Amino acid sequence: LSLPVNVRCSKTDNAEWSIQGMTALPPHVERPYKAEPLVCGASSSSSVHRNRSFELLVGFMALSSLLHSTRLWS
Repeated sequence: LSLPVNVRCSKTDNAEWSIQGMTALPPHVERPYKAEPLVCGASSSSSVHRNRSFELLVGFMALSSLLHSTRLWS
């Protein structure tokens, strides 16, 4: 059995904790909107990230080839 409990803790003058509580139902919260479901495969930001990673890889390979051909980098 699980009952929701509203608990309040306070400290008295002689440094002892006082715990007071009562059984209470949580308040009903109305949601004015519903969150749209997140679909991981359809995210456009992941494809942008993938393209950027590919561009960086190609750029690094071109730079390394250029430096190797001019013998600046062993």
